[in-house]
Amino acid sequence: MEKHCPICRQTTPQQPALRGKDFQLARCRFCGLVSTASTAAAKAIEYDRDYFESMNAYLQKEAEFRGIFSHIFDLVGAYLPAGGNLLDVGCGVGLLLDVARGRGYRVSGVEISPYAADIARRRYRLEVHTGALQDAKYEDGAFDVVIMNHVIEHLPDPPAVLVEIRRILKPGGALAVGAPNFASLFRRALRSRWPSLLPEQHLWHFSPATLEKLLAQSGFAVEAVKMVDNHPYHQHLPAPLGFIAKALSALALAVNRADSMMVIGEMNP
Repeated sequence: MEKHCPICRQTTPQQPALRGKDFQLARCRFCGLVSTASTAAAKAIEYDRDYFESMNAYLQKEAEFRGIFSHIFDLVGAYLPAGGNLLDVGCGVGLLLDVARGRGYRVSGVEISPYAADIARRRYRLEVHTGALQDAKYEDGAFDVVIMNHVIEHLPDPPAVLVEIRRILKPGGALAVGAPNFASLFRRALRSRWPSLLPEQHLWHFSPATLEKLLAQSGFAVEAVKMVDNHPYHQHLPAPLGFIAKALSALALAVNRADSMMVIGEMNP
């Protein structure tokens, strides 16, 4: 198998990484990045009302998502410029932006889904560009902080987006990238049944090491890697399974193998 690797920036030989019922993942032999090699469900994902209300339920679980986003800012806030202009790439319905605004940032968003962008503008009175980041035509150095939370794994060409982010960040500005952690304890235990795998949506499956490599390759100095327990399975499981899952979640955080991660990079000169 061969696939274009965004870290190696060339077509490199791949080796099998994980096989499920209707998908196969491959690993780059040189840098270790895992990608979706094939899936029976491969098709263009429609980021429509069903995606934001049924598949992810952002509005129905608004309080839960606000808690997650507040926790993210608690984790990474020390590595971000305080206040200033903040851009959320792939802002969805705008909940993270609304949380950031409450923490003193002047916020803007980019969202490819017309449905979600419209909710962000109408419900939360946010400034959101509908479309790709490159099409927004922001000025050079327009932002102090750029956040891209659980978006990079969906992008066909992550380096191209990171190049644009470098252009629109101010000198000394910060980028915070969140993604599922393919090296997590739960992923290793559940293998192809890991809920965050989503090969029909996720083109890339990052570990902390490969996401750090991608940011460094794109001109960012990695400042920190923070683990995020975004998927607390124990909340919805009956006892004693809930207790076991809660204990495993605590262990995963303690050994830096949680289900999600945030990598913070500062723009190199």
